[in-house]
Amino acid sequence: MIINAAFDLFQAFVMSPIFEKLDIYTLKEMNHFLLFVLMMVIAVLLFLYQKWQDTAFKLSIK
Repeated sequence: MIINAAFDLFQAFVMSPIFEKLDIYTLKEMNHFLLFVLMMVIAVLLFLYQKWQDTAFKLSIK
């Protein structure tokens, strides 16, 4: 999770301003911090889903 947070910070605060300057996209109603929070929430949800699926897979094998 720490490595994911580091990559998300890099994306939100380094790459996103570069993409905005290159006119790839624009953050209109969201600042860079909220972009980081959104990416972290999605990462946690994906982690929880993966854990749930791992548990379901282990139960189906038994």
